[in-house]
Amino acid sequence: MLKKSHDHLHSVDESYLKHLCFATGIGLRLIGAGLAGIAHGICPALFQTTSSRTIFKLHDDMKSRLKNTGADHHHG
Repeated sequence: MLKKSHDHLHSVDESYLKHLCFATGIGLRLIGAGLAGIAHGICPALFQTTSSRTIFKLHDDMKSRLKNTGADHHHG
């Protein structure tokens, strides 16, 4: 497990702390988008574009990240 973690950090050219912050930020944004989607489902007047905007922004951020690191695989 440690070798796989080390190899992954090396492949994205990040320190453990930088990677922890990035991955945690992604997770929190996904949770926020999910909660907005649930709230929108309950009351369609709320958060009409929040989930989709968040997903599109996350996609753009991930594409940019992969392009900048030269990584040829998806972040997991």
